[in-house]
Amino acid sequence: MQQYDQKKTVKCRTQDNQLIAVPLNPLAQSNTLLEMFQNSQFDLDDPKIEISLPGISSEILLKIIEWCVAHDGLDELVVQVNEENGERIWLEMTEEEKQFFQVDTNNLMLLLNAANYLDIKSLYLYGCQAAAHIMKNNAVEQIRQRFNLPDDVTEEDKETIKKNNFWACLLDP
Repeated sequence: MQQYDQKKTVKCRTQDNQLIAVPLNPLAQSNTLLEMFQNSQFDLDDPKIEISLPGISSEILLKIIEWCVAHDGLDELVVQVNEENGERIWLEMTEEEKQFFQVDTNNLMLLLNAANYLDIKSLYLYGCQAAAHIMKNNAVEQIRQRFNLPDDVTEEDKETIKKNNFWACLLDP
């Protein structure tokens, strides 16, 4: 990862029109911004330079900065796969990382969207794991309610599914 002057910042304008000075070095974890810095013609020393982040609120940007500062200088995340069954091995989170994701479901989804947009791999993968942990061992209705998702299956279709898959109901504790 490219290193920048530790004191250098870049101004980011958020969705709620806040202007936030963001430390450049930790934010270089964002592949989107890193590519923009490397391929752009603008001078990062120019105090008038401002990056627009219309899909990210100031609250979410501050959380992203918190994550990037805490993970600055760490090795790039490598996803491990179980060779026997091909399943991804869960990442081990530190207590600080677990605490970081103790946010309401809406903010977790906003963080995931922002991490995806900014292409911050570690934040995205750890965030996906936090979301998966929330869903784990929950019924479809509980997940739908928690994530505020509409139910697009009619009652008639649900009955047909139950009839065709009656054995699945036998497994339900």
